[in-house]
Amino acid sequence: MAKSKKTIFALVVVLIVALGVSLCACNDSSANNYYNTVVSITKTKTEGLVDTYSITFSDGSTYDFTVTNGRNGVDGEDGTNAKITVEDLYEAAKTAGYTGTLADFINENMQVTATEAVSSMVAKAAYGTVLVVSNFTKSGASAEEYASAGSGIIYKLDKENGNAYVVTNYHVVYDSDADTSDHVSDNVEVMLYGSEYLDYAIPATYVGGSMTYDIAVLKIENSEFLKSSNATQAVLGSSESVSAGDAAIAIGNAKGSGTSVTAGIVSVDSEYLEMTAADEKTAVTYRVMRIDTPVNKGNSGGGLFNAQGEVIGIVNAKNVESTVESIGYAIPVDLVKKVVDNILYYNATTGEKNGYKPVLGITVSGLDSKAVYDAAKQKSVVKENVTVKSVAAGTAAETAGFKEGDVITKVKIGGKEYETDRMYKLIDLVLLQHVGDEVEYTVLRGSETVTITWTVTAGQMT
Repeated sequence: MAKSKKTIFALVVVLIVALGVSLCACNDSSANNYYNTVVSITKTKTEGLVDTYSITFSDGSTYDFTVTNGRNGVDGEDGTNAKITVEDLYEAAKTAGYTGTLADFINENMQVTATEAVSSMVAKAAYGTVLVVSNFTKSGASAEEYASAGSGIIYKLDKENGNAYVVTNYHVVYDSDADTSDHVSDNVEVMLYGSEYLDYAIPATYVGGSMTYDIAVLKIENSEFLKSSNATQAVLGSSESVSAGDAAIAIGNAKGSGTSVTAGIVSVDSEYLEMTAADEKTAVTYRVMRIDTPVNKGNSGGGLFNAQGEVIGIVNAKNVESTVESIGYAIPVDLVKKVVDNILYYNATTGEKNGYKPVLGITVSGLDSKAVYDAAKQKSVVKENVTVKSVAAGTAAETAGFKEGDVITKVKIGGKEYETDRMYKLIDLVLLQHVGDEVEYTVLRGSETVTITWTVTAGQMT
């Protein structure tokens, strides 16, 4: 932004610089003294849709594993086009006693370095990213025209008609000194990857946004340049599958200097960050992932990607204390999707630029929190009992029958059921609830399972 922020946590209006990514693979020539390397991989048997493969290691040992055809095939779960991924081989090797990292395994056995693998992913994912420039006018005694630079992702793309929805941070398009009534820029420009010059800037309009969630949605319409471009729709992953230690690769517009890339890992998969909002006065609490990926001003609104090139978050802040190093934050993509779809829903149905959510009238807390190891995914996940602490008098929650001490285990919205084994899951689900929706809660009350149903009304929306 044009003005400095005095808060401990600074919102980062950003993109990211030249590809200098390495995953600290062990390139020491003595590595093979410690790791049993792969000599060959051979298919040994086929029974129906199940193929058996045998891995032979450098010490002469072997290990067999199976692959069910169709796992990643174009014909779906029951198809016949299975693909063996590097992750499949790595997991099989670990089961057989391999102790190196995935980067070690790739470097030793795949004739491609981890850096090259990331570079290949970035080469594809970058086409779903954009630079965002918000132009502002300030009148009065100190009248001026100025701009801020940030990043974004292509959320939806209709290239044939030159249309797209772009997602960025709210603070990228907002400035408290701007002359517009809502202080949101009425002159936003978007630049596609590889065309980062003002001559190629595409006008975009503000569809809507939320200061509370730091998300804004822009729309590009009937752009001839977009029609003929190589732009792609960003592939959205799931932040629910993210664990501490997973790759976190930021593609953005660091310091407004053009698209660049930085890499790191996820430090914390979900936590809450208290800071001052874009208006520089409202206290807000964001749900974020903590990352050690380097991010700077200009990265704000840009995509945070996993090793497969899927968006797992939207970069929005960093810790700027002098005694702190490498602590950045990104809004989890599952929350981003709920916020964006909520904004688009109300824009389409009411023409408004805000999202809405119902207030049920309960406060909850996460009790008995514990880490649980998922053997299938070979990851640890945190689970907790989402427990009702209080029920406000005269609210929908009291009418529906909620009681203090209830443990909410599931929520069903529009016929789709969601598990609520983390407190944030219950909180985020309100963004999917619209007026007229019947919402069903499965509650554990002592040793009894109770179903509580309520219908969302206009008076409950905020």
